[in-house]
Amino acid sequence: MPIELRARLSGISNQLSDQDSDFDRQAAYYGLALPRTAFDAPHFQKTARSFEDAGFDSALIAQTSASPDVWVLSALALAATDNLRIASAHRVGLQAPTLAARSLATLDRYSGGRTSVHIIQGSTNADQSRDGDHLPKEERYRRSAEFLDIFVRELTATEPFDYEGEFYRVTNARSDVLPIQLPHPPISSAGSSQQGIELAARYSSTFAITGEPIAGTVEILDKVRAASAKTGRRLKFWRDTNVIVAETDDAAWQKAERIRDRILASGKFGGIPAEAVGRQRIVEAAQRSDRHDRALFTGISVLFQGGVGPAFVGSVETVTAAVMDYYDLGIETFSIGLPAITEEDRALRHALLRSLRQAAAERDASTSTDTVREEV
Repeated sequence: MPIELRARLSGISNQLSDQDSDFDRQAAYYGLALPRTAFDAPHFQKTARSFEDAGFDSALIAQTSASPDVWVLSALALAATDNLRIASAHRVGLQAPTLAARSLATLDRYSGGRTSVHIIQGSTNADQSRDGDHLPKEERYRRSAEFLDIFVRELTATEPFDYEGEFYRVTNARSDVLPIQLPHPPISSAGSSQQGIELAARYSSTFAITGEPIAGTVEILDKVRAASAKTGRRLKFWRDTNVIVAETDDAAWQKAERIRDRILASGKFGGIPAEAVGRQRIVEAAQRSDRHDRALFTGISVLFQGGVGPAFVGSVETVTAAVMDYYDLGIETFSIGLPAITEEDRALRHALLRSLRQAAAERDASTSTDTVREEV
């Protein structure tokens, strides 16, 4: 299975003042609170192009109650790139499913088929309420099922259709724009609760998992595979992966500790207690230990109630091996989260992406050889 390396593309997070030190700007990637400048479209597009030039396959554009409009950001990113695929996060409840489907179809048509959508429920009730959405979590999952029923039909139907449910009712729905990708652009979703897993098993092609240690990851993978087997489907997997990398393991761990100490010294951490099951599981892992498996560090995540993902810490070789531990579990898409503030940052990122591709290719070649031998 070919590995997919995904960047994170934000309209805000890269807009830091040049007056801040390089280290503080690096630490901001992992949660250090620094002043942000206003959204700047040319800078955003430049960042998208830099991800493509760096060798990323795709980029996720996240969504919160305070972020710029995801569809507009996606259009800007697609216009600025030639091959980079864009995964647009969409929180159910903000838009009618018919309109959201036409937005995605328009982008897919415009970009030549470089889109996907990542369905989210919202990680906290506070963030939901800022947009006037006060639906309890259990009801949000039921609403999402109806949303996706309509969403997929709007993306694929060639004749008008009606729908009546608990949360949505549409009459004579139709679309004049259909996507290039058939039957429709890929749909991914997250949610480590049983409701989230069952929703993904019915509608998603990819399940997104949090940055848990290996044991917890295996537990979630088993649950998702069992649920999707009941629906006769087989899902792909995508892992969110922060990275703190340096020339040596010792230097990387020193950097990780410095980042944590800088955040602690700032006094700006904490946040709302984890409500999403995935974040709760990260907090529980962090409370057991701040180091897990080969190179996983949860010492920063616990400061933010799991809202900042755990990081693989080490040299390029060590981080590659840590990612491959998860690749061997059947996860093929990895969000590789690390700053690119300095020339050293960019050189390390380039080396890491190249190393990850080589390691995955070697595993794939070995698997193919073993399969041929078994057939013979």
